[in-house]
Amino acid sequence: MSYIELKNVVKTYNNGAVRAADGISFDGEKGEIIVVVGPSGAR
Repeated sequence: MSYIELKNVVKTYNNGAVRAADGISFDGEKGEIIVVVGPSGAR
């Protein structure tokens, strides 16, 4: 059994115009470190 579970996570910006994450699912066990990385979008 997972300690934490996320299913179909979606993150949008600019009132939904930009989809940064689309349908991400994962689970983690107690003591694990989970990191989601991607481009910062800095200009």
